[in-house]
Amino acid sequence: MRAITDGGRRSPSGQEDAPAGVPDPVPGSAPAEGPRASIARGISDDMSSSSLALAQRWRTRCRARTGFGARPNRHAPPPPVATPRYARGGHTGGMATKPFSLAGRTGAALDADAVRYGPGIPTERDLRLLGRVDGRRILELSSGAGANAVALARAGARVIAVDDLAGNVADTRDRADREKVRVETHHGPLAELAFVRADTIDAALSVYGLATVDDPDRVFRQVHRVLRSDRPFVFSLPHPAFLMLAPAGREPVVRRPWWEQGRVTWSAGEGRAEPDNALTLSGLFASVNRAGFAIDALLEPRAERAAAGDAWSDAMSWVPPTLVVRARKLGA
Repeated sequence: MRAITDGGRRSPSGQEDAPAGVPDPVPGSAPAEGPRASIARGISDDMSSSSLALAQRWRTRCRARTGFGARPNRHAPPPPVATPRYARGGHTGGMATKPFSLAGRTGAALDADAVRYGPGIPTERDLRLLGRVDGRRILELSSGAGANAVALARAGARVIAVDDLAGNVADTRDRADREKVRVETHHGPLAELAFVRADTIDAALSVYGLATVDDPDRVFRQVHRVLRSDRPFVFSLPHPAFLMLAPAGREPVVRRPWWEQGRVTWSAGEGRAEPDNALTLSGLFASVNRAGFAIDALLEPRAERAAAGDAWSDAMSWVPPTLVVRARKLGA
């Protein structure tokens, strides 16, 4: 037997059927025409109030089960938008690994057998970005403890090493003395190169030195002044994508947005007193072009764990840690 409840009827399966005179709803079908349609729409003038209420309850249940006839809620809030996962502690979390540096004990431990551009990536011996250096005048900006300056001097270059920290200048001078090579050292801001005459430098080099400079445009202009025409300025920086990620953890965690300006506080550490400035590729290219350079090489080498040593971070498995750029001076 069928149990009658509130004027409705139940099927043997237990689900409530449509009240008498109301057709079963079919998802996606058009409303029926005729008397039954008037009952379903609830617009018949001669329907009793109880029948209207019953029809309305039935339509509500149908919409909940099948979505048939459902209307969007114009006042409902928009659905939540997925956002990147950020490291706990915001942008100032501690760093589990030692940041790469040419300065301090980290830089002093580097071999002076070849110019190094970053943690765990190929050296100048493989990349050959500077070209022949024997007998050439090479300007290095931000020499740190002197590993690269000594490597260039060993290869026969006449090296001018500049650093804005007096301790680094002293370390470079001491290492050159121990290695019995000659390196001319200068202490001062990287953009103040008045002691170098125009068009007298064969190649310029900076490894992670521009990362902490507040106004890299000034540095590019000064390097352009002292370089000979068509000669290279080779520099490396922490890759902008790498600076977005938390350095610790097996999977990358976004620490800061790509476009966020300002210092990346976790990048400071032993041998790096100042944190890096966040750059974008478009901003870097604009600065280089404004100074009168043309970029002819841009490298994003994969880092090797064994070669990176204490500077290794699992984030290096996901994005390149270092951006290496070679820009040539334009003009006669």
